[in-house]
Amino acid sequence: MTNLIRTDTPAPRSPLRQGYLVRGSIAPVFVERGALSPTDAIAFKPSSPREAKAFAALLRSGAMRQAGGNWWLDIVAYQANANARSRAAIPWLIGGAVLIALAAMLFYRG
Repeated sequence: MTNLIRTDTPAPRSPLRQGYLVRGSIAPVFVERGALSPTDAIAFKPSSPREAKAFAALLRSGAMRQAGGNWWLDIVAYQANANARSRAAIPWLIGGAVLIALAAMLFYRG
């Protein structure tokens, strides 16, 4: 019997990160550390002005919550905020596509 290992399969992903699509520099830290409830809150301090700005934005949106002196990510509020931003962008995308189509028709010579 040999001990062969397959190397063509992808590396397993963290079970905590599966199922959550988070963006930015702050939210992935909380998801990977499992800080998604008040009991799992972690100590966090932004390390740069850019992170401080992203952290403040999460606070304003209601996705970042405090439990004692620690912080946790309210994933339900985070996803609701992300969905609201997506819905707000749709009219602008449709309008842009229509303008591009009109510009293309204006310069078309057939």
